[in-house]
Amino acid sequence: MRNCKTVVSGIYYQLTGFRGGFDIQRQKLLEALSDRECGYVYETSAAEFEKIPNAPAAYWVSSRVRSLYSKYPLLGSIAAPRKGNSTSDNDRFLRLWYEVDKNKMNIGSTAIYREDTLKRRWFPYNKGGGYRKWYGFNDYLIDWYDDAAEIRKIPTAVIANYQYFTKPGLTWSTVTSGSFSIRQFGEGYIFDNGGCCIFELGEKKDYICALLNSKVFAYIFGQLNPTLNFQSGEVAKFPFIYESSEEVDRLSAECTAISKAEYDSFETSRDFKRHPLI
Repeated sequence: MRNCKTVVSGIYYQLTGFRGGFDIQRQKLLEALSDRECGYVYETSAAEFEKIPNAPAAYWVSSRVRSLYSKYPLLGSIAAPRKGNSTSDNDRFLRLWYEVDKNKMNIGSTAIYREDTLKRRWFPYNKGGGYRKWYGFNDYLIDWYDDAAEIRKIPTAVIANYQYFTKPGLTWSTVTSGSFSIRQFGEGYIFDNGGCCIFELGEKKDYICALLNSKVFAYIFGQLNPTLNFQSGEVAKFPFIYESSEEVDRLSAECTAISKAEYDSFETSRDFKRHPLI
């Protein structure tokens, strides 16, 4: 250890993949000391960490992936990944859509007007839901009566990014037991911290949806975020390589349409019309 800045590369031993306790990891470390080509020894300069936002000590990330962060803009500079509300009492303010009088639903609104919420108080609500790509998990409504006056009275409640409420975008489940997946939604939605969203997508909406549902995103994002907690701030740091492609946009829109048709073929969907077998 030195109390000064050096240009010496650090040597790292990645033992987290070996299960069985300290004895197994000790054995693997001794093997690595005698065989640098074992596959879990890395040599990286600390200066390389600065190429990645917040400079995490991600010694296992390849130099090619690190270079992407310095070469291309981050997703957060192209679009607006955001987290939303925390009501502090979901049992009180959230309902499944079929539990609410349809005359009190506020569906498809382009803005929130206080006077309107006194009559049509229930808005569609993005709150995650697990792993599903392209479209779905539109089951919940939130009670926004009097522009959420009751929620605002709760000291621990948070209403965040109000300016994006009712805007169309993309949403994903912040916490999931599976891989990252993202879905499209239209106008009229409010969202919470469990269903983070991306806005200001413009003509890149279908392209970004396809990118974030791809194996490329899963590989690069997974290297820096091995947990199952996908916060908006982490997604915003993803390097964004954009090449306009009509084929990508078409396939993305087609996947979304297929997913929507499948989702709406069950009675649990708010847009259910008829079962496909009838």
